[in-house]
Amino acid sequence: MMSETHFVFQIGPIPVKDGDVLAFFVEPGNPDARTFMADDARTGLEQIAKVYAGAALECEPELAPVAAEFGIQPGVLTDERKHVIGIIAFEMAFGDLLIGIEHPGIVYQFGVAASAFWRAAPWRHTAVRRIAVEFTGSASGTFEGMLMGGDLRFGLSLYPRAGTIDRLVALTAADRLEEAGRVDSLITTFDDNPAYAVDAMRRAYDVPRLPVPMRMADGRGVRLSDEDLLRLAAALKAASFLNDEVRASTSTVRVGDLSITAVARATALVSKE
Repeated sequence: MMSETHFVFQIGPIPVKDGDVLAFFVEPGNPDARTFMADDARTGLEQIAKVYAGAALECEPELAPVAAEFGIQPGVLTDERKHVIGIIAFEMAFGDLLIGIEHPGIVYQFGVAASAFWRAAPWRHTAVRRIAVEFTGSASGTFEGMLMGGDLRFGLSLYPRAGTIDRLVALTAADRLEEAGRVDSLITTFDDNPAYAVDAMRRAYDVPRLPVPMRMADGRGVRLSDEDLLRLAAALKAASFLNDEVRASTSTVRVGDLSITAVARATALVSKE
């Protein structure tokens, strides 16, 4: 019988009180020896080689030069392995924001959709565009939406209440930014920090920023549900096809017994006055 292969990967440098540290993970790993902290790759991989002596080990390609010193061969970054890197990076960056997600596969679908949206860069076609997104399936509903792109912020915002974007324009014009930030919304932004999570997103999803999902309800940030994250994934995928010629697109995302279809339609530019 073939022995189980353990995959080794790194996330970091991670800022800590006394400087930076690297985190090394073994997947699948022993419950009490899955995570290793070290100041450098050689020290971290040496620890893993000792604990997993005799076990079949493979590492992500970027660790190969140092891992070879310990007899650890590079392995292929399969979709499953990318998912592991991505979900651990999300957990490290967001803390308990995703604690309510019951289907981990949705996190992977969100990462893949965010990557498609970023690479398509639909904001290039019209700097800021209003869209309408209709969801059917496990979480139905109609949202107003806005593609964000420019020097300050990139992403997609969805609003469950009709007229919200007009209200936001008015609040912004009146310099009531705090109030504008509390409207009910479901948003994905693309942040350039923390650097360790951005680097993990590059390897996991081929996206050079950290996709950040957020939901505001009743004036406060709330934890995301499976349906929230699935909606964002479907909307990001659908919106990635929009441009000056393509005014409507459809995307379906399925995970387990959940399935959501998003139809995104470009409507109009958002006034900047």
